[in-house]
Amino acid sequence: MDIKIEVQSHGVSWNAWTGCGLSAWGPTQESALAALRAQIPDRKTILADDFVWSYLETALWSSYDYETGRPLDEDYDVSDCSDELVLSAWVDCEDFRAYAADLLEQHPESMGRNGHNFWLSRNGHGAGFFDTDSPVADALQEAAKTFGTVDLYVDTDGKVEGN
Repeated sequence: MDIKIEVQSHGVSWNAWTGCGLSAWGPTQESALAALRAQIPDRKTILADDFVWSYLETALWSSYDYETGRPLDEDYDVSDCSDELVLSAWVDCEDFRAYAADLLEQHPESMGRNGHNFWLSRNGHGAGFFDTDSPVADALQEAAKTFGTVDLYVDTDGKVEGN
């Protein structure tokens, strides 16, 4: 994937990071970059994950193009999401699944449905985990809210980005 990676020297070590929460350290710039890249699955692998795919589909479905006022999913699909957005979605989804692992094990929904609910719940759409009959629905709703909101927009190259 073509993502922006930054590196910085810290005297005897190097730190490499992305804008979406991944970072790695190493004794050389090359080793830090290699360690960071080893953490990043390819785009195809990320998008094969039902949780992430549904999260991104829901993001497009529930977001509007600020220029046209039209729902993003009328003109764009997951293939139009930038590499940075796909990677950021994967990081957030992985972090949420780790943070709420015990709750998700008690929640009877599919991984795809959970990705859908994660997007809706974190962004305060008035729907999400709390709409289910699960005894842990309210706890999942609150867990999702701790991840903050994400807004989508279309960049000048026609790629869907998030902030």
